[in-house]
Amino acid sequence: MTARRVLFALLALLPLAELPGTGFDVLRLPLALALGAALLALGPVARPGLAGAALLALLGARALSLGVSADPSAGFRALLVGATAFAAYAAAREAKAEPGLLAAAAGVLLGVAAWQRAHGLPGASLLGNSNYAGAYAAMLLPALAAGPRNPLALFGAAAAGVLLALSESRGGLFGAVVGTLVAAALLWRGGRRREAGAFASILLLAASLAVAARPAKFFSPERLETVVVRFEIWKGGLRLGASRPLLGAGAGGFAAAFPPYRSAEEARITQRNESGRYPEVDNAHSSWVQSFAEGGFLGALAWLALVAAAARRIGASGVEGAGWAGVVAAFFAAGLFNTLTDHVSPMVLFGAALGFLEGPGGRPAPKAAGRTAAAALGLGCLWTASLVASDRAYTAVAETPAERERVLRSSGEWRFRFRLGEELARQGRPAEAVDAFRSALEARPFHAVSLNNLAVALLKAKAPGEEVDRVLARAAEVAPHYHLTHFNLGLRHLEKGQPAAARAQFERAAWLNETHPASRYEIGATYVAEGDIPAALPHLRRAKELGVDVLTAIRREYPARAADPRLEELRR
Repeated sequence: MTARRVLFALLALLPLAELPGTGFDVLRLPLALALGAALLALGPVARPGLAGAALLALLGARALSLGVSADPSAGFRALLVGATAFAAYAAAREAKAEPGLLAAAAGVLLGVAAWQRAHGLPGASLLGNSNYAGAYAAMLLPALAAGPRNPLALFGAAAAGVLLALSESRGGLFGAVVGTLVAAALLWRGGRRREAGAFASILLLAASLAVAARPAKFFSPERLETVVVRFEIWKGGLRLGASRPLLGAGAGGFAAAFPPYRSAEEARITQRNESGRYPEVDNAHSSWVQSFAEGGFLGALAWLALVAAAARRIGASGVEGAGWAGVVAAFFAAGLFNTLTDHVSPMVLFGAALGFLEGPGGRPAPKAAGRTAAAALGLGCLWTASLVASDRAYTAVAETPAERERVLRSSGEWRFRFRLGEELARQGRPAEAVDAFRSALEARPFHAVSLNNLAVALLKAKAPGEEVDRVLARAAEVAPHYHLTHFNLGLRHLEKGQPAAARAQFERAAWLNETHPASRYEIGATYVAEGDIPAALPHLRRAKELGVDVLTAIRREYPARAADPRLEELRR
């Protein structure tokens, strides 16, 4: 086996590479870049075909948008993920497909997902998220089922199908259906009609049975709410791109730029599903929307050019390429509902599928181009490898406050600064927490949690009230759908003797987060302060259900009202 085949085999097995205790692709990305650099350095590579040129154009658009990105580090990482796809494309044009390796990967991924489901966890396998596991399974299905006719490939296709079912990913299911239909159509056109009909019928029947077996799971109110969340994020992402039409928010800039474009409904559902947390929306949940949100019209045009070039290759494919055409179709279909362009495993498989479809090139690229590309990927590998230790430090759980503080001071990344502020606030050091939150906000000016924590820290540090008000006004401007923004505004109105204005803010906070006990209690408390006990009782009952010791709080804050007999029911 040649060195090129060994390296390409390792590239096919990348989905199995995971480092416990880190985020998505922390280990996969440097490994993919190292393998890509080695493959490009081994010898001459073919000049890019139409699809390869379109992939390079997408990378070029991302590189240009780095200049306007609010998070260049994340943007550079996104650019490198795309580079792994191009390396896989270039290598696949000179390599022979190894279905056995994909089948082995499918089997291992299925085994991990089955173990996870047996322990009550989502079937995310080694891919970090059940939606990405489903999308990757959808891409594996046609590659194995419509590829070479051998038992190992059929086993891999079956494993991919079960992995897809365990992931319960509707985007993955849609991708599998589209990829299956495209592969079956090419088999049919090539004369393998019985096989095409059986292939399409079995997989479509399996998909229908999977939905029919657990319709409550697929169409539960909670799952349908995720459709609302995605739709609202897509609308916000399109507004973000339209507000910066030339280059968008810049590669990697979506999370930093998106907060002002979040909708109230999406934020309300997210906060309820996340137990009151207000996580950032990291991506557009769609490769199609993300291309416009982060790249503006230039990025969207580059993405559509890639779609058109890939569609042309699919249309020109014969029976031998049916499986790879299905991979490409599944990638674009599942990418409607997931940002696959930000993740190594689907991008590498997509790039390889494009390379196999385009086939060996007629002329080699200049040696200098291949060596330059290999060197660039090698430098990217070194940079991403340097981030592994940082990511592990961020996710590690230190035992003592001093140790946590030491770890958090070890990096200047905004997320470390933010968590340092939280740690210092817990230790009763608000003045130092103020500095940490300000440092985090320099990189993430729209980060709602940092803004609110800064306001609280300023209050505890006895800062002027006007400064606190400015910070909270900024929070209400850029992240108006975070429940704690409104809760803290309500507390400020109470301090100023404005109970009606305070109650309006508490009511907004309670709507955004129905399970926030303090908001519900404060609504009732404002009515108690006014002597309107009947209006207060529904809110105080709800606060008690949520765990608030209502009577104790009333006695402490409004002792003159605590003896009111109408509050007696709250003792029970």
